[in-house]
Amino acid sequence: MPSWEPTVAAWVIFLVVYIVLAIGHLPVLNLDRTGVVFVGATAAVAFDVLSLQEAHHALDFHTLLLLFSMMICVSFLVQLGVLDYGLLFLDRFRSPRGLLWAIVWASGIGSALFINDVICLVLTPIVLQLASKRKVPPEPFLLAVAMASNIGSLATPIGNPQNMLIASLGEIRYPEFVVRLAPLSLFNLLVLGLVLQGMYRRVLKQAAAEPIERHALVSPAPLPRYVWVRTLAIMGGMVVGFWMGYSLAGVAALGAAAMMLTRRVQRARAFELIDWDLLVLFAGLFIVTAAAAKGGVLAHLYEGLAVLRPDTAVGFSCIVAVLSNSVGNVPAVFFLSGFVQQQANPTAWWFLLACVSTLAGNLTLVGSVANLIVAEKAKESAPLTFGAYLRVGVPVGVITLTLALGYWYLVWGR
Repeated sequence: MPSWEPTVAAWVIFLVVYIVLAIGHLPVLNLDRTGVVFVGATAAVAFDVLSLQEAHHALDFHTLLLLFSMMICVSFLVQLGVLDYGLLFLDRFRSPRGLLWAIVWASGIGSALFINDVICLVLTPIVLQLASKRKVPPEPFLLAVAMASNIGSLATPIGNPQNMLIASLGEIRYPEFVVRLAPLSLFNLLVLGLVLQGMYRRVLKQAAAEPIERHALVSPAPLPRYVWVRTLAIMGGMVVGFWMGYSLAGVAALGAAAMMLTRRVQRARAFELIDWDLLVLFAGLFIVTAAAAKGGVLAHLYEGLAVLRPDTAVGFSCIVAVLSNSVGNVPAVFFLSGFVQQQANPTAWWFLLACVSTLAGNLTLVGSVANLIVAEKAKESAPLTFGAYLRVGVPVGVITLTLALGYWYLVWGR
């Protein structure tokens, strides 16, 4: 094959993959995002952009193992019914305003401890059930679940998939990640609660005026004490391992293995909640990005972005925000990872990338998978429209991103 052909192939593969990531699917062949990334990764090897060995080396098995292991852990918690006890916690808050704040903190803190997508999967039906029984409009509470899950997930490297990728590629240890970003995450959760309370004050006030009936909720089945002790011991051990600086993937894998040692959950059922599409998407993007780097695609694109001043925090943040709401936050991180590694202080830029790629997810309904999960789960009983989300998402996104930029300049910008 002539020397120029792999370069052309690299350009075609990269452009097709990222265009489909932006529009959602390839209409002609009915390929979704994951499918086109897999085809693109395969084509990169087939057209000699990468050798099979180079494609193998492009895979970051640490990130893939971390993501897979955390999915197993959360899946077991869901199947055991541990996370369903959030229903009993939220039902303690009798006023609509109190319930709103409880959802903000439950979704935010839960997403910091687990993957935010799964927290949305668990909390959305609970919130719908509470809203229905109390006869209150579900919209502000659904927005609280989605937006708080994005903001809360910023606090730790295991809160969302892009954080896992950033922590792995940037070699950022768990304690450093939490110490740097948890304060910002917690403060922005407070901001979110205030914005939602202000924008829905009439709805919440009217709902508060309605008499609240004692209602029969579908409570989770009681769990034996030993299940609680065992589960808390495993999760506590994982947090200690993370905090002591051990390998995130290694600790998560040990936790997942320990979770499997139970007879209460069948392994096949636990694997049902694993997002295999996301794992394939990650693996494929590792290869597509490596092919784009070898073919000179990324170097040319980084040069083309110079007019937007990506070497400044504001310019870089604008690029990340646009990419996160078009191709998605994970592909955006893959695309910009090479640029970050070229900076004089890459760690600072990794943190900025984590902040913006996560918080920009609140700007629009399609800004994060967590938002789409909430909308999908609620579509039958309480549809969450793009416009309704945008009305709240823009102010929340702009305020939290501005605070994140100010915080970044305060800590790293000097």
